[in-house]
Amino acid sequence: MRMRANWQRGLVVLAVAAVLTAACSDTKEEAGSTSDTTATAGSTEPATLTTRGITDSSIKVGGMLYSQFFSGADVGAQARFDRANREGGVNGRQIEFVGAEDTNNEQANALSIAQRLVQQDDVFAIVPVTSAQVTIGDFAKQEKVPFFGYGIDPAFCGNEYGFGVTGCITDPNLERGSNASGLVLKAYFDGDTDKTVALIGEDNDGARGGVTLLKNSIASVGFDVVSATNPVPAPPTPVGDFSPFVTELLQADGGQPPDVIYIVLTGAATLGLYSALQAADFAGTTVVPSYDPRVARPLDGAVVITQFAPYELADDIPRMQEMIDDVKRVKPDQLLTVGLAAGYWSADMFLALVEEAGEDLSVESLLAASDGWSYEVPEIVGPSEWPENHDIVVPCSNGVLAKDGVFEPIVPLTCGENIDVAP
Repeated sequence: MRMRANWQRGLVVLAVAAVLTAACSDTKEEAGSTSDTTATAGSTEPATLTTRGITDSSIKVGGMLYSQFFSGADVGAQARFDRANREGGVNGRQIEFVGAEDTNNEQANALSIAQRLVQQDDVFAIVPVTSAQVTIGDFAKQEKVPFFGYGIDPAFCGNEYGFGVTGCITDPNLERGSNASGLVLKAYFDGDTDKTVALIGEDNDGARGGVTLLKNSIASVGFDVVSATNPVPAPPTPVGDFSPFVTELLQADGGQPPDVIYIVLTGAATLGLYSALQAADFAGTTVVPSYDPRVARPLDGAVVITQFAPYELADDIPRMQEMIDDVKRVKPDQLLTVGLAAGYWSADMFLALVEEAGEDLSVESLLAASDGWSYEVPEIVGPSEWPENHDIVVPCSNGVLAKDGVFEPIVPLTCGENIDVAP
């Protein structure tokens, strides 16, 4: 989980899929070729393979990000692609990365960026996608565009073209979730689940879905969820007074404060509510979505649950240190944020699947290669299985504690299971 000082939207936002009419993709028709033809057995029709953005020596990709929330995702992707290119590319092809554009977390912007990347820049795939409300699910299906990223948007769910490095986080039907957050919280309390928990989120459909998923995750391991509400105005509406929310939270457990308050807010609202709770002398545990070095000090004492291993473990995880080194080659002063990790590992996932697809690369061969394929970065990113994770989240999380201006790892990558979600 993550946070930036000016974040505008929730961690999970249910997108409205756009119905698109524009169409433009390069294809090649091969009759009788053993390397490029995938015609059905017994058929005399030539196979049509989508090879937009592919040459004998290169693969063109571009991405999109919400920069205020996922700062550094473009740098992370560039760093991973640069390493691949230094090592000779993938199956003899270099990665041509045209950069990632800022969606400003607006649906129209995301769709416009996707159209431009595909129809003007002729990219093979959109990498990374680190923004909620991307609304590119239908577009990807129509134009045959694979996309890889942080699967916080429902566009990644139920879509054979969408590959979330953490799977489908936000099941739009709210039927399947994960117990990972609950397991991390349980580990933090050394197995003691005899505690009450109150969750609070923003007042929009996506945040309500996120609260529902978290409520189920926490309750599934034995905690008593006494409150799960979404009263806080969603961005861009500012919150001038947090006292009504604090009063409600401190009475959530039958008129008493709960043992744990789980904040599912973004931007200044997270800092504002946390500060208000501290001013009201809340003595319990507060969980926030805030893994960013700039907020470690103002959130001192808060627990953060993340889906990528924290950078603080780099001394013990060589692959993490390799990632940091790659990033510093691209941008020496880059902050180590969740957005950076999402961009880097999304690019890594894309490269792994392209390698699996082999030299005769096309959209069709990429999707075929994903059938029965798995991806994992041990100790950093939990294992995903495809096509299963088009529909379910990767049930793995970590825990860190904001302490003295830095983050202290407290729970290593912990993987649980997918669970059915109750209303």
